[in-house]
Amino acid sequence: MSRFGLLTILIVFEAIILSGCSEDDSGLSYTGELGDPLSVDLRNGLMLSTVSVDGSDGLTFLVDTGASHIVLDDETAESLGYSTAAVLYEIDAFGLGDAEFSNLSATTVDLAGFENSLDVDLHGVIGGSLLQELTLVVNHRNQWFALLDGEDEVDSGLLDEAAIEPLDPYRIDVDYEHHVPLSIASFEGDSATTVLLDTGASSTFLFESTYERLENTDRPTLEGLRGVGAAGVFSLVHTRVCGIEVGPASLDDLRVGVIPDTSLGSMIELFPDLGALLGASFFREFVTVFDGPNETVRLYPY
Repeated sequence: MSRFGLLTILIVFEAIILSGCSEDDSGLSYTGELGDPLSVDLRNGLMLSTVSVDGSDGLTFLVDTGASHIVLDDETAESLGYSTAAVLYEIDAFGLGDAEFSNLSATTVDLAGFENSLDVDLHGVIGGSLLQELTLVVNHRNQWFALLDGEDEVDSGLLDEAAIEPLDPYRIDVDYEHHVPLSIASFEGDSATTVLLDTGASSTFLFESTYERLENTDRPTLEGLRGVGAAGVFSLVHTRVCGIEVGPASLDDLRVGVIPDTSLGSMIELFPDLGALLGASFFREFVTVFDGPNETVRLYPY
């Protein structure tokens, strides 16, 4: 498969963003310790971690800031005794590293298509109903992530791969809607575009309507690729190399996939101004700190 193709295979979000559901205002409750790096298996830039649910160990979950809730695959939910008919329910015990969380809101989604695309038994997704309440540190190059309590400082030891001083990162303001982080970016010097910061997208994806606004469209492109996600298979218009600015951070040669606006279904209804998904092809250039409680993202370049 071509280098472009590897960057434009997988996104999973459509059925995981829940519309019209009541928010969980109960607050986060956990026992044990947070802060240690947790290793991940990277599949096309996507982070797969091992968790336990209600004492069932060794379950593989995707770490996905673009998902609004914890997700259980339908077969996993049934095996654990949860009703797949319920829109939202509470998981009694969710274990991650040395911490165990209780009473987390979750939903059920059929992840079979996504499993086939990744060639892995995927049992669920770690989404915003947990991640927004914590600080998430992501290090793609060393293949780990860490979770901290929202009031804890990020230990400088977690940032020892960064090329700049820990007190001088690029800071990006974000707004959380439906538990997922949104911000503003500029592609090729174009006017502001609303982007979803999505660790569950293997590449950065521009909607076709966003791409058509770009002034510099003479960059190299590759036609005829397909994208595969939980919502099915869809055609990419093409991929290209693109310049991007997000707050003070910028990249000149980011590879992006251009997708039809209609690929995202209900996501467009929830976020009508959304123009792109900022995915792993962007985040792999930084140690990234998602500070959910303070609605900021900090980027530490390698």
